[in-house]
Amino acid sequence: MSTTDAAANESGTWLMVTPGARLWLAADKKFFGPGVARLLMLIVKTGAIKAACAEMGVSYTKARKMVALVESELGCAIVISQQGGQHGSSSALTETGKELLVRYKMFESECEVLVKEAYAKSFDGFMRQPDNES
Repeated sequence: MSTTDAAANESGTWLMVTPGARLWLAADKKFFGPGVARLLMLIVKTGAIKAACAEMGVSYTKARKMVALVESELGCAIVISQQGGQHGSSSALTETGKELLVRYKMFESECEVLVKEAYAKSFDGFMRQPDNES
C-alpha cells in the first residue's frame, strides 16, 4: 500500500496524490499549530525572535501575538527574552516552551503515520500508478 498515488484529472494529466492533515491545539480558540511550532524552532535556531521572524517571513508584531496567545491559553511563559546587552537582544524557550515543542512534534509525527495508514486503507484500489510509457 503506497501513500502516494496517481490519479488522472479530466484532461488526462496524472497528478501525484499524497495525504496530509493540519494539526493544532485549541482551548477557547486555536493557539498552537505548525506556524507557532516553526516560530519556536527558529527561535531555538537563531536565538532571537527578530531573527526568527526574518527567516519565517512574518512581522515581529505578528510573532509576539502568536507567542502571547499561546502563553495566555496555557497560563505560563513559553519564550523568555533579554533586551539589549553587549550582543543585542536574545530569546530562548522556557522549559515549558521546550517541552510543548517536543510534545507537539511527537504528536505531529504520530498523526502523520496514522493519516498515511487511514489513506492507504480508505483509498486502496481507488487510484493507481500510471503505466510506464517510454
